[in-house]
Amino acid sequence: MTVERTLARVDEDLRKGDVAMARTRLQSLVLSLPQALDARERLAEIYRLDGDRVEAGRWSYLAEQRDQDEVSAFERACGRDPVRIMRGPALDRVRGRRGDRARAGAPARGPHPAP
Repeated sequence: MTVERTLARVDEDLRKGDVAMARTRLQSLVLSLPQALDARERLAEIYRLDGDRVEAGRWSYLAEQRDQDEVSAFERACGRDPVRIMRGPALDRVRGRRGDRARAGAPARGPHPAP
């Protein structure tokens, strides 16, 4: 599926009120095209809809125009550690580490430390 088609389906999901499906589609798109900053920015928008400032800051971190409050929330969640901050825009969360923690019963928290 092309990037344009995926983004069109994201828009359709959002019109239907299916934020979870829109997020899933964008996560898949970012996984397959990590350099696609527009997809990352759209993913940040989805997290804004959910009120998740840390994740919105994570996915908009590389954007030219970003919300400084979200970026600060993300940086605080990283303990202001530059290594963790730069790992943040990586694909750990998209690949399921967050879900793995949730399934294991671990509390949700900011970016994961390096393994």
